[in-house]
Amino acid sequence: MIKKLISAAVVTSLFSLAAVAQNKKNVTLEDVARFGTFYPERVSGFQSLKDGDHYAVLERVPELGTAINQYAYTTGELVKTLTSTKAIEDATTTKIALRSYNFSPDESKLLIPTETESIYRHSSKSKYLIFDLKSQQLQELDADKQMLATFSPSGNQVAFVKDNNLYYKDLENGNITTITTDGERNKIINGASDWVYEEEFGFNQAFFWSPDGQYIAYYRFDEERVREFSMDIYGDALYPTQDVFKYPKAGEDNAIVTIHIYSLKDNKSVPVRLDDPYEYIPRVKWSAHSEEVCVYALNRHQNHLKLYLANSATGSSKLLYEEKDPAY
Repeated sequence: MIKKLISAAVVTSLFSLAAVAQNKKNVTLEDVARFGTFYPERVSGFQSLKDGDHYAVLERVPELGTAINQYAYTTGELVKTLTSTKAIEDATTTKIALRSYNFSPDESKLLIPTETESIYRHSSKSKYLIFDLKSQQLQELDADKQMLATFSPSGNQVAFVKDNNLYYKDLENGNITTITTDGERNKIINGASDWVYEEEFGFNQAFFWSPDGQYIAYYRFDEERVREFSMDIYGDALYPTQDVFKYPKAGEDNAIVTIHIYSLKDNKSVPVRLDDPYEYIPRVKWSAHSEEVCVYALNRHQNHLKLYLANSATGSSKLLYEEKDPAY
């Protein structure tokens, strides 16, 4: 079915290009730059469902607004509409813009980002809404904008980053638990990546639920020794504003990065102890049984890699694997 979707998109794009080619004199710069004349077709909000037989997509439906529709892989036919902006607004009297979504692990709830505001190339913050597909109840994750909201494996909690600190919300009682308190702009980041890790290591979410949902492993970036960079921001105003942020140039000090493991049961964090010096921690991976987490440690030249296995409860670690290369 995926091949059919891709093939249909390619064919549609080819027909569009052919039509334009036949009538080149009528194509304007505005058509190309503003209206996307040459843009390929795409499927919005595509997510495969747990049963392996169905997938969900975002679609515009005149009478429903934006809908999350469920289709069968084998036939490509619409099975049902899971929900829509009209259904959510009718049930909750809350106006929303449905542009993306994530299912809870049991697919009974939706996490919907709204009022999204970009930060860097990949990072953003939003006001997240949780919609229960069974009860048709809608709740805000928090009054302020958050980053990286993520369901726990049980789907009963959502962890998120706000103002450089890490939190989680219990969806059953509505309580929000503070995991870190020392976060501060241009000083300390908990649970989200700094600019270097977002840009060079390809991720901005820097916290990870354990498979059993009892722990959260998270990054802590100490940026105090990193030098600042300033940039003029041009908007609608007559004069630009200035943004000042931590930006390590080549050869300058990077943030000091450490990994911590938070226990939901004990409501406390332990630091992962790595015996040897390192510069980067490009990846963190949970073991299947949640008792240990694998921490990747890398030197600045990026030619000496060590994998450590850290105990979830104590933070103590042992060397699991080591690799060196003369170049990279």
